[in-house]
Amino acid sequence: SIFSLLTVMVIAISFLLLHIISDKLVRPLNNLVKAAEEISAGKLDINIPITRNDEIGTLSYAFNEMASRTSSLFENLENKVEERTNSLNEAKEKLQIILDSTAEAIYGVDLDGICTFCNKSCLKILGYTNEDQLLGKRIHNMLFNPDDEKHSNCRVVDEMKKGLVIHEEDEEYLKADGTKIFVEYHSYPQYKDSEVIGAVVTFLDVTEKRKSTEKIRYLSYHDVLTGLPNRRSYEEFIKKTDKHKNIPYSVIFADINGLKMTNDIFGHSIGDDLIIKASEIIKKCAGKNNFVARIGGDEFIVLLPKTDYEKASEITAKIKDMISETKIVAIMCSISLGCDTKYDDKTNLEQVVNSAENKMYRQKVMNRKTVNSNIINTIVSTLHERSPRELTHSNNVSSLAAKIAKAMNLSETEVRKIEMAGYLHDIGKIVLNNDILKKDIYSDEEREEFHLHPVHGYRILNLFDDTLDIAEGVYSHHEKWNGKGYPKGLKGSEIPLIARIIAVAEAYDALINSKTVEPISKKQALDNIKSMAGVMLDPNIVNLFVDIMSDNV
Repeated sequence: SIFSLLTVMVIAISFLLLHIISDKLVRPLNNLVKAAEEISAGKLDINIPITRNDEIGTLSYAFNEMASRTSSLFENLENKVEERTNSLNEAKEKLQIILDSTAEAIYGVDLDGICTFCNKSCLKILGYTNEDQLLGKRIHNMLFNPDDEKHSNCRVVDEMKKGLVIHEEDEEYLKADGTKIFVEYHSYPQYKDSEVIGAVVTFLDVTEKRKSTEKIRYLSYHDVLTGLPNRRSYEEFIKKTDKHKNIPYSVIFADINGLKMTNDIFGHSIGDDLIIKASEIIKKCAGKNNFVARIGGDEFIVLLPKTDYEKASEITAKIKDMISETKIVAIMCSISLGCDTKYDDKTNLEQVVNSAENKMYRQKVMNRKTVNSNIINTIVSTLHERSPRELTHSNNVSSLAAKIAKAMNLSETEVRKIEMAGYLHDIGKIVLNNDILKKDIYSDEEREEFHLHPVHGYRILNLFDDTLDIAEGVYSHHEKWNGKGYPKGLKGSEIPLIARIIAVAEAYDALINSKTVEPISKKQALDNIKSMAGVMLDPNIVNLFVDIMSDNV
């Protein structure tokens, strides 16, 4: 029993010693192991209680110091990383601001042609709304039609890999909506550690610039008014086509008749209409494959490679006929033409041009009188068509003026001249609109316009040799004896004789054919004419006229 008791005591003491050892040694070691695990897991804010002053206490203190220092290092490292990250982001933002502030579009690609960055100008020019539409995508496929063989390979990538810079002044890009723009671009390879890692591409939209350049080039070779080639274009065409293969080579030289007169009478806008109409007819008659140019104000030239003289003459006749059937306002159009043909290499084409031009001028001189007469007749007939009473008035004044001239014993030549002046005295009314032309009572503005018709008549008649000597009389036929007429305010004998005769004849016709007052008898009209003597009309001519007309009365 003593042995059993001793055994029990030994076991009890063993358990007690085991508990003491576990509490004093194993548990602190477990705490150290747990702390080590937490530190390795990144939990650096632990603190191991130090209850002993032995090796385990020292080890616990060391663990606490290690955790504290590691925590401090991590905190410093995090601060530095945050600072560096913030600096990097700030630099990136500044770079993006700089990129976005440029009008030039910029984008970057890697070695595979994938877009790595782009600025706002790039998005705006290409019509995209945000950078995600480009970033990470093969930009070549977005800028070019992948089905286009010309752009089947990406030149930027190919040249970038060779380390080459590209500059292209006239490239086509596709926008987001599929429309095309023209750009000028540069591509610069980018390096890292002496190795190419990608490229930066800058470009500008030069579509409008290209249009302006094309327009300037077009205008340098074409006439603005008609759209036909101009003299410069004509000269280059001659150099290019004056070859043996184009023989026979015919030339037609054309000059519009009456352009200056049209400009002077009706204004340059009507003159422009005449030029445009003539150009359309010439171009139509010449045919699509032949060359027509406007080489001067009223001059055109037609170049007809591989065309003989007979065919050229047919075209010439067709042009003349079609233009003669054309009317611009009151002008029946006409044109002078000359043509010639080159049949051998010995003849210079410029010689043929000069020959055609000379023929045209000969025709112009020979037909000048007929052309001028036709122009005046067309103006007068147009005026009379617009206002039939002007026809009656012209005939009456012409007849009365001739009677006065005969009674004054003027020569037959002078009588015919005065008779013509009487008929044409109101030709300047052709410029008046129909409302004014048909009125007898005018507003102040209309009266001012009406008072210009003698000036317009003078300008018309002064253009032609046959009417030059009556122009001054027509100009002054509204002057008054007392100096209160228009347009110059001449008085007495300062007024040309023709004008004084027309004034009496016109006053009488206006009285007996007035539409504004009750018609009066011829006797009453003569009494009124007498009252105008020495005031509005030449008293001597009035007395003579009254004598003539009294016999008729």
